[in-house]
Amino acid sequence: MSSVTRPMIPQRLTLVDEVARILREGIQSGRWQGHLPGERQLSAELRVSRPTVKNAVELLAAVGWVTNRGRFRRRILRVPKAVAAKNAVVLLSPVPVERMEAHAIVRVDYLRGGLAAQGLELTVVSGSRYFSLQPEAALEELVRERPAAVWLLQRSNAPMQRWFDARGLPTLIMGSEFAGVDLCSLDYELAAVCRHSVGLFAARGHERIGFLINKPLCAGDQESEEAFRKECGAKGRTIQPILLHHDGTNEGICAVLDRAMRTSGLPRAILVSHAGSCVTMVSHLALKRKHVRRDYGFISREDDPLLKFLEPGVARYRYEPAVYSRKVLDFVTKLSQGRRITRRHVRLMPDFVEGPGMECEGFEKFKL
Repeated sequence: MSSVTRPMIPQRLTLVDEVARILREGIQSGRWQGHLPGERQLSAELRVSRPTVKNAVELLAAVGWVTNRGRFRRRILRVPKAVAAKNAVVLLSPVPVERMEAHAIVRVDYLRGGLAAQGLELTVVSGSRYFSLQPEAALEELVRERPAAVWLLQRSNAPMQRWFDARGLPTLIMGSEFAGVDLCSLDYELAAVCRHSVGLFAARGHERIGFLINKPLCAGDQESEEAFRKECGAKGRTIQPILLHHDGTNEGICAVLDRAMRTSGLPRAILVSHAGSCVTMVSHLALKRKHVRRDYGFISREDDPLLKFLEPGVARYRYEPAVYSRKVLDFVTKLSQGRRITRRHVRLMPDFVEGPGMECEGFEKFKL
């Protein structure tokens, strides 16, 4: 593994500084062209107050990125020159940084610092058109206008992965690869996590276990779902696996929970694929006057700082952003230098964190 020349230390920024950074990156990536949106629109998009947006825009105006006078939309004055392809690393994401989950934002910050130490510059490019079922034209245009030494794909779908694979571009999937794709990939052992969760629930005598997961599925989600189904029937078990698919929105999560409660009944043991979905589920059950701690046990497949403040506490799997980022840096170094990579698909094992909502009598007998 390659080493970085200096430690990756997060910078303590004010909210105004952080918003100014997001605006600069948006201009650099082409998210905003010609003019910045008005303060009201930016305030809604970035989920900060209008005074914060105004102060951040003033910072940009002071260094010549946008016009000084602000009664109307600020005109963009500086369009930075493209970073040389040999120094550019582009992270493709379906959402901009400010809309990512907390653990993903931390990971981006670690990556930015680590890449800078190696003389590389990270740019985050977002847009739904790159993640559509037919992304070819959008990706062709992006690669032509923004050449890069390495491409990083976050929450990528099968068409995107297959396009990069066919083009032979230096690419790392930050997640799992779909069948038939030969790109390098880095993910967590999600299948092992799901098997472990089922084992914990089985040790407590649950005969019906739910898996709350959003569609469409990423490759890692597909692996998780398959492992969940198989483990429910493993070792002579007759556990009924119940898949609770939703569209990723709060409304969709609440709808699938309500549907289950109206029909066959919501399972008392639930594995949840994403931390945000876990928060929505717990709050919705509380609104339905369900006794969450007494009536349900649940485990979150992902961790998030928000879960520490949830009552009752949630059992979850903890991932270390710094460890993941160091692995990404190792891949990026080798890909950018054209070095041979012998281990192309790496999976990291998380730690299990017990929660009061999940007594783990079987934990020692069923290790990851």
